[in-house]
Amino acid sequence: SQENTAMFGLRVTLPVSATIAAEGSFGYASSNVRFVIEDPNQNGGFDFATTDKGSVMIGSLRAVIKPRRSNLSLVLGGIVVHHGGSFWDGPGLDGKLTSFGGVAGIGLRANVTPRFPIDIRAEANLYQFDPDKGDDASLGFYPGKMQSDLVFSVGVPIGGR
Repeated sequence: SQENTAMFGLRVTLPVSATIAAEGSFGYASSNVRFVIEDPNQNGGFDFATTDKGSVMIGSLRAVIKPRRSNLSLVLGGIVVHHGGSFWDGPGLDGKLTSFGGVAGIGLRANVTPRFPIDIRAEANLYQFDPDKGDDASLGFYPGKMQSDLVFSVGVPIGGR
């Protein structure tokens, strides 16, 4: 499993109307990936584990809906997620390392001072990930399943309202 870590990126928002904006974002994170095989059928159990470097890149296009006279916003859109790094280059991982999915979230704009706002967001990135094309999960391989990456962000808006 990929270890939790900080993701760094950029988000650009373009207003479409008073209550709707189009937004694009990109993020990159690098961390260790740990793979463990456990076989309880062996006497005393058998464990095999390996760790190597991995990375995750996420790009998204989404709509931001902000009701009038409110500091809350709703985010809905699509994402593309790519897993990379030396761990994911292994010969047994013949599945897809790039996945498409959706993003949903909620945001809050808070004014620290009258001229200094910050944006706080919580988002869920939802996508299917199967790096070894459905190999037998009972043997310790990766089961193809829905992933839900939670992303919390704090940003300072530059320009605009």
